[in-house]
Amino acid sequence: MFIKNKRKRILTELFIMSLSILFLTSVVAYNEEEIYADDPTTKICYSDNETNCDTYGALYTWSMVMDLDSSCDTTDCSAQIETPHQGICPEGWHVPTDADFKELEMAVGMSEAQADSLGWRGSPAGSKLAGDEDLWGPTRTIVTTNGFEDSGFMGLPAGYRSTDGSSFYNLNVNTNWWS
Repeated sequence: MFIKNKRKRILTELFIMSLSILFLTSVVAYNEEEIYADDPTTKICYSDNETNCDTYGALYTWSMVMDLDSSCDTTDCSAQIETPHQGICPEGWHVPTDADFKELEMAVGMSEAQADSLGWRGSPAGSKLAGDEDLWGPTRTIVTTNGFEDSGFMGLPAGYRSTDGSSFYNLNVNTNWWS
């Protein structure tokens, strides 16, 4: 029973934080010039198309998420990072750490050894954290994996933008999370 309650708490906290970041995106989109005219934090929509932000949520660079100067995308700014680090999150929340993500992955059934590994990991945990069947691309492997949408987290296949900002990749295929 303790594990189920802990799992529910973890998923609920991360879901609320996800909603908070989506809310921030909505505020920026609604009144960007007035509220955030002097704020370097802006959202990036896949292919620079606002509809993609409405559907999948915004994409952010590391410096945007951490609420640091954009030079931190290419230079070491580790001295400016607090643990936990609020970044663009609302007051009282923080950017999830790798430990937070590992806790989430293990809450949906991933072993600690797999959570501690580097590179791609998470089958079927990734499917349990994914959502909205209609958005996943033609291979749809994640949708047919046992446990799709089980956690209620609803990670969407928002793709990503190249580090130099020149190209977008993998819409409807996967997404990346900063920690």
